[in-house]
Amino acid sequence: MAPKPVVVMRHGEAEPWAGTDPERRLTEEGRVQAEAVSVSIRQWVTPDVIFASPYARAQETGRIVSQAFDPLVPLETLPMLTPEGDPRAVDRCCNSLDRSAVLVSHMPLIGHLLQVLAGHSMAVGTANAFGLVRCVSEECETTPRWRLAWSARPFCERSEEHTSELQ
Repeated sequence: MAPKPVVVMRHGEAEPWAGTDPERRLTEEGRVQAEAVSVSIRQWVTPDVIFASPYARAQETGRIVSQAFDPLVPLETLPMLTPEGDPRAVDRCCNSLDRSAVLVSHMPLIGHLLQVLAGHSMAVGTANAFGLVRCVSEECETTPRWRLAWSARPFCERSEEHTSELQ
């Protein structure tokens, strides 16, 4: 059976202030960004599930991504996806998945997670999405178990040229 892809994405642009950081919601621009990234995700994979941080902006982004599919993709809350989450715990979760998934999270976790999963250090802008696929060859013994298959930014076509820079 072929490995199931995992898409890691940052929530859309959030309002600058709220009562607490977890309460910050998406701006109108953030909703547009999430819709644009959903198009890129839909071109590459139909996820079986969307996992989102419990923060309001990630939940909103997850709902927007879910609604891009017919039928809707189930949205589940995964508390480990908060900004200060442990990338190694998320790595263990990803490696135990037997289904394709979208993870909606925050910086700095996404940057750390890409480093742990795929061995790549990169700065991530607003509402980027990164498609990762599990490495199934013997070379996984000495290299990361995941590889970056594609990346997308709002209002841009899926960008596969980034993969050659990152592998």
